Amino acid sequence: MCLKELRGDIIKNVAASFIFNNVELKDLIEKYLRTKEELLKVRVFGTKNMAKYGVGILNR
Repeated sequence: MCLKELRGDIIKNVAASFIFNNVELKDLIEKYLRTKEELLKVRVFGTKNMAKYGVGILNR
C-alpha cells in the first residue's frame, strides 16, 4: 500500500491534506525513512504525529 492510500485509511471525514499534504508525502517517499528517529526529522512529524501515524508509515 502506498502512502497516499495510508493517508486515505487514516482519515474519514477530514481532508487528506490535513493529515499530510502531497509535498510532505513526497518528502517522506524521497527520504525513504526506516526508523522513528529519521521520521522525527521530517518537518511535519512531532511526537503526536509519530504516535498516531509513525508505525503505519514505517511499515509501508
